[in-house]
Amino acid sequence: MSDLLQAVIHKYTNRDQLIQEGIWRGDIYGAVSGSTPKRLDRCTRGWIWRTLVLQSMEDTNNQTLNMKNVDLVPVPMVSVTSYSGTNLQENLPVKPVHEHGYHSRVNSLESPIRKLSQGIRKLTPKETYTHPLRQSNQHGSNTNRRAEHLGFDNLTENMEDMDDINDGMILKDTLEIIDLDLSRLIIDDIFRDPKIHAEMRQIMFSYLVHLSLQRNPINSKLDLKDRKFYYKQGFHELLGMLFLQLYDPTNNTASKSYMRNTLFIFERLMNQIEPTFYCEKSLIHWESTIFAQMLKVCAPKLYKLFYSKDSHGKLINKHSNMIWLIRWTRLLFMRELPRESVYIIWDHILTFTFPLKTLISSIIIMIILQLNDILLACNGGDDMDDLMEIMLHIKDQPNIINLNPVELCKVAGNLTEMWHLENYNDMKLMVDKYLNPIKRIDPHRKRMEDKLRLKVQQSLSR
Repeated sequence: MSDLLQAVIHKYTNRDQLIQEGIWRGDIYGAVSGSTPKRLDRCTRGWIWRTLVLQSMEDTNNQTLNMKNVDLVPVPMVSVTSYSGTNLQENLPVKPVHEHGYHSRVNSLESPIRKLSQGIRKLTPKETYTHPLRQSNQHGSNTNRRAEHLGFDNLTENMEDMDDINDGMILKDTLEIIDLDLSRLIIDDIFRDPKIHAEMRQIMFSYLVHLSLQRNPINSKLDLKDRKFYYKQGFHELLGMLFLQLYDPTNNTASKSYMRNTLFIFERLMNQIEPTFYCEKSLIHWESTIFAQMLKVCAPKLYKLFYSKDSHGKLINKHSNMIWLIRWTRLLFMRELPRESVYIIWDHILTFTFPLKTLISSIIIMIILQLNDILLACNGGDDMDDLMEIMLHIKDQPNIINLNPVELCKVAGNLTEMWHLENYNDMKLMVDKYLNPIKRIDPHRKRMEDKLRLKVQQSLSR
């Protein structure tokens, strides 16, 4: 146990104190405005995340979560067969394996990285089979009316009613895609270890089994090989970030408690993230009804930039913001911010103090404000491509590199609270104050300036 972890455990005697004082007030980071937050070691952050989530047993529907209901599921073994109708694979040799056997708990963790099928290289499947931004002429929903008020006049009822039913995959395809994505997980060298790969594979598969039951409870009556699974690219990166902080190389027991903890925290997080940001209709709805409205209240100039209109009042490239919003929201800023900043933001997210739909919107707005001057240099319209280029490559901007994530999360939390209380004027005032902080005058410098001014006046009066 590190000295820092011992100090943290001694200082914060309960979960509420850890949340209010340690994280949201920033005490645990030793952070004050303008200072660099203290780095937390992996052991300390793992304890924090376990304390935040494992002691909080309510999901988004206020239903009690039970660790027994989020247990690891043995990964089934499936045969590697060629795909029917694929001429390139007809003459390829096929190595049979046990069709209906299951890995034992130990064997599944010690097995080497599974080789992918030969033939065409399979990638993570498309998000949808119908274009999520396709328009129709149907109108009339309350969502449309709210969207029209913001300028989203063609956001249609048909778009809101779209579902991701067709994106389910069969068992064999699911396991192949998981293996492919895990094999190219580059956030840490630890994931090159075959044992770690196998552990991640089991955690991910266990989550997908639970997700399939959430999507369709009738799946509980079906064998795993007959179910559809709903894996999306990005799941593996989120899981990897959690695993890195919870992994315990000294845990050699068959139960692998850190694996169960990782699964539980991952599922708790995904219960809020997946339905909103990994479902196309929900993501579009979130952008139009939460993000765009909050941006319009907090930063009207930036809102006009991102939602530029032509001379006829129609939005220019009205869905272009989805290009960057998808990555920012689905990966929770992993590609946009320095790693330590991401961890601190995740500390705040995992407190579940605020609804994540609104909190993540507030965090995005606060990140955008770091680029306020650069963005306002764009004129929108014809410069929309330049705007998108900035939003997709913010990581090298000096303001992002030197970002104080603790202060950012404090302001984002306040914005979220004000939004739910409908204190829109206060939100605007807070953002204005953040952009134009009152400069504090050094009292010693002020005395020197006053003396100098007095001497100048005396010399002029002679």
